[in-house]
Amino acid sequence: MKICVKLRYVGHTHRAISHRFSQIFTQIFTDCRLHQHFSDMANEKPHYHDLVYAVTKAIPRGRVTTYGAIADFLALGASRMVGWALHQNLAGVPAHRVVNRLGELSGRHHFHTPTLMQELLESEGVQVVDSKVVDFQKHFWHPVEGLGEDWEFKG
Repeated sequence: MKICVKLRYVGHTHRAISHRFSQIFTQIFTDCRLHQHFSDMANEKPHYHDLVYAVTKAIPRGRVTTYGAIADFLALGASRMVGWALHQNLAGVPAHRVVNRLGELSGRHHFHTPTLMQELLESEGVQVVDSKVVDFQKHFWHPVEGLGEDWEFKG
């Protein structure tokens, strides 16, 4: 089977084009006899949310990391993808330990109360002043430090 998809780039943002391509691709394979085969192949790789949660769960108490450090470690390309995954707010995922590149609690408004992120960090011994981690470099933990460069997801 030969599939040819032609997209017009003029006047569209990258996100709109990517979304439209995703819609076209999904429709083609939903209608295709090979749908089950491709679905089985897709299930072999973990979803990026699962990868983000696994790395976030590995952050030790009293330490913090950044959205960008997780994104770089997982080769996701964008720290916003990490923020989006953590925004889903699953129980057991210590999302309060992930801050922006300046040590600011930029995700604090996504918690049940705006002060909960700070309270959780302070209960682990991380001092926060004006929504920013004090002595950020001292508390910073990079995923390579704890998981190693050859880490593999075991779901």
